[in-house]
Amino acid sequence: MESLNKYKNYYFLTESVSNIGGAQLLVLRRARFLKSKGFNVKIIVSRHRGDFILEKEFKDFPILYLPKLDQPIFKYSIKTINELVTIISLFLSNHENALLETNSLQSSIWGELVAKRNNYKHVIYLFNESIINNYLLYPGNNFFLFKYKRGELYGCSRKSLEKILGKHYNEKQNHFVNVSFDNDEIKEDTIPSIKEFELLEKSKTILTVSRLEKSYVKYLIEAVIKTAKQQPEKNINLIIGGGTIFGDVKVDLENNYLPPKLQLSNLKIIFTGTIKVLGRDLFNLSDVFVGMGTASINSISQKCATLVVNPLTNKTPGIFGIHTTTFAYSDNNTEYDLGELINTLLFDEELLEAAKNKGYELYESSYKTDICFVKYDYLISKSANTVVYYNYKISLFRRITDFFVYLLKLLNRKIIKN
Repeated sequence: MESLNKYKNYYFLTESVSNIGGAQLLVLRRARFLKSKGFNVKIIVSRHRGDFILEKEFKDFPILYLPKLDQPIFKYSIKTINELVTIISLFLSNHENALLETNSLQSSIWGELVAKRNNYKHVIYLFNESIINNYLLYPGNNFFLFKYKRGELYGCSRKSLEKILGKHYNEKQNHFVNVSFDNDEIKEDTIPSIKEFELLEKSKTILTVSRLEKSYVKYLIEAVIKTAKQQPEKNINLIIGGGTIFGDVKVDLENNYLPPKLQLSNLKIIFTGTIKVLGRDLFNLSDVFVGMGTASINSISQKCATLVVNPLTNKTPGIFGIHTTTFAYSDNNTEYDLGELINTLLFDEELLEAAKNKGYELYESSYKTDICFVKYDYLISKSANTVVYYNYKISLFRRITDFFVYLLKLLNRKIIKN
């Protein structure tokens, strides 16, 4: 049986480490942990969007930026594909006892080519829940099912593979590793500073941390406004931490939800802008956190009562640690109206205390980095020991078909955006 201890070189082929969000922080966290265990760690990225906020944190890890990897392979000739794989191979350089991890459907297709060239173990640890049946370009879902059956495709929560694989999901092969986090990573003070925040007196505070373009942000604001109107005798603060690369989104939110457009004497909404460092002080200031992903794990690690959000429905699976053990989906297929549960949790002191304690217990048992890597090591040991790679054979006809499928997808995105 294999284990992580067999490998000395650990390589990431991921989408991005620029800007800031759950995926970037997870790559950083995993890279630091692996380096602390003696692994040689290098990172390949295919996107650079926004500022490289975490540049200082990533300084110990060589990074190769190769934007052509952000495109599907049908766009390139065999010669160009081989040249790209050669560039990656030269960058990684150490090929003995190497494991390559990819973090998205698109990056995994390139990853298999790199792994095959250099005889690496290649595992796919998906940070999002893109559905394989929607990946219509070559090699399509046959490739992902090949990796799944070999035990080399993992989700980031108990529900992930069920969403990703759909009808192909086998409950007996639910390979997942929770998003890991150690609460000693959290700094004391948030940057930019929150010391100048003026909250309403005798109030309750709700916090969310997210990119502003996520649909639940607007939904949350509307839900809190409704609660404030229903409870005029209660003072509420809503802190929205995070920025966006889309200027019109920021302007729209501020124009619609700040004075003079919105004026409620018992509600104060604060937009912090981009948060460079998420500190304990921000969670200590808050009574209830609302969000998803890594930020919700940060929250329970700080004993902050946490409501998780399903990004597909903008409803909540409930209180993290009481109703659900995952940071986006329900354990029992039950969801609640976000506004109603905020209203209940915010003003029920007994439930608030239970939410803090149960969330922290869940963090300690399921989300600490050491615990997650024990699970990861177990999955590696259970995966196929034989070195077999997917056999790519893309015909001219398939290239032409993919071109038209790709064109239709681009047109569809343009229509939706407009």
